[in-house]
Amino acid sequence: MNNGFERIEADNVLCVNTNTQRLLINHSTFQVGEFINRMQAQVGATGEQIKWFSEGIDCKVLRPGANWKQGKVRVTLEFCPDEPESPLEDIRQQLKEDDS
Repeated sequence: MNNGFERIEADNVLCVNTNTQRLLINHSTFQVGEFINRMQAQVGATGEQIKWFSEGIDCKVLRPGANWKQGKVRVTLEFCPDEPESPLEDIRQQLKEDDS
């Protein structure tokens, strides 16, 4: 359901392609938290509105073919690796190191 995307934390650092059109931040390397803070400032989020970016706000969602479901919604940044990491990758790396 997540299509390989995973939430990235505020202290993680991103480096976007230098040819990519910038969004909110003018440099190519930045912390996720810096991006979220700029997004909050851009939309003018203050006080209770900050919850959109932290613990989330109460809401209901209506999906096709289903009933309303109560919960929370929040704005996050996600990352999807080009090649999903195999659960066996750590073992392969260790075997390579042992062979050397």
